[in-house]
Amino acid sequence: MTRLRALLRLIKGDRFARALLCAVSATSILAFVFGAAAELVIALLILGVATALAEISMYPPDRK
Repeated sequence: MTRLRALLRLIKGDRFARALLCAVSATSILAFVFGAAAELVIALLILGVATALAEISMYPPDRK
């Protein structure tokens, strides 16, 4: 249960939302403007979420 609480504490910050917004925006541009394949879009969304989680876990919101 402590891992779930730690994950929720990390996601609660606005840095995660900004990182996720950047990943979704870049993927949306590829999908709708350049007509990328669905497999590529799904892979980039998964990679973007994983990268956002990795970024906020490397730099916790407690440190400024």
